[in-house]
Amino acid sequence: MAEKITMNKEFEQKPNREVERKFLPLFPENLQLFREYTEPIEQLYLSHPSEQYSLRLRQTSKNGELVYHATLKDTGRVTAEGLDRLEIETEISQETYEYYRSPELPVIRKLRAETAQGVVIDWFEDGHIQAEAEGKYGWESFVGRYNLTNQFIEVTGDSQANNEWRAHYQHRLQNEGREALVPKPPLNIEAICESLRYRNGQPTVVRIMGRSGSGKSTVVTELQNRLLQDGSESVVRSTDDYNKGKRFLDAHKGEPWDNWDDPFVYDTAQAAADIDRLLAGEFVARTRFDFSAQEPVIDGVIEAAPVIIVEGIYSKAPEIVRKAHLAYTVPTSLATSIGRRLARDFSGERINESLPTPHATLRHILEKAEPAYRAQ
Repeated sequence: MAEKITMNKEFEQKPNREVERKFLPLFPENLQLFREYTEPIEQLYLSHPSEQYSLRLRQTSKNGELVYHATLKDTGRVTAEGLDRLEIETEISQETYEYYRSPELPVIRKLRAETAQGVVIDWFEDGHIQAEAEGKYGWESFVGRYNLTNQFIEVTGDSQANNEWRAHYQHRLQNEGREALVPKPPLNIEAICESLRYRNGQPTVVRIMGRSGSGKSTVVTELQNRLLQDGSESVVRSTDDYNKGKRFLDAHKGEPWDNWDDPFVYDTAQAAADIDRLLAGEFVARTRFDFSAQEPVIDGVIEAAPVIIVEGIYSKAPEIVRKAHLAYTVPTSLATSIGRRLARDFSGERINESLPTPHATLRHILEKAEPAYRAQ
């Protein structure tokens, strides 16, 4: 997934990778001269170390003023130059930071001194000290200038040098060994099919819910294929197919529409009406959203089938919930969902003029899309 992002031209134009090395000081006392230049940092983690993607929110004091950022990274790979990985960072609001902040989240606090170009030293709350460097020459210049050559051991790629790992470790220590944000197992397609067998062929509506990028479409495809093996036909309706379109939304707002994850975007009442018709054995118009034109189009009809699968971020809409007989949520985490969405959107599958960069999309998801999803 990460490769799709970084190979895309959109990503080639911006610094979306970091190459970082990490070091432990053999003589920490020799770094004390830098401590008076430190600024406090608090980092919240919205991901688990076992995931492909890491999502961090950071509060930093800069010259007495608090600033906030969100950063998405992948696991990367260790090279001769350091840990090479995806890094997408965006500024966020204080309100967004406070929205996610919770005692249930892993957190680390530290003091950071920027000692040279691309070189920082961190003093953690637990007494740990660690140095980080972006770029070989910046590090060599730093240790040479301050006579610190051979006073560090490199720990690049070591999990215990990873800030996310440290945050989770501290969280476990403080919570009687309980882990936070442990990824849930994927949906069991066979279990869904077994539940459908109990319906004895009655027309059945199955809702498949989940965040944007969670893998709903993949689950639906697997479910349809498994149902075919059982000799059962199915049809799919996505709430995405009921997007009202840019012309309507622009006219409604009186200016270009920019919040594509708002519930107003989707005509879920029409989706519910179409479900009723399919349950009654009738056909409905096959609608889909044309991402290039940003408008809905009709390209045929959908015939009724014994199983009606409804998926989409707004399959939680009350009018759709009332129609469903079975409901399942794809449990993909926020961090992984964001990583997958960026890989999808910026590999050319979907284009959105209002979110032209990965940074803009990351901020949009955290400030608008995820709160809207949780509010359902």
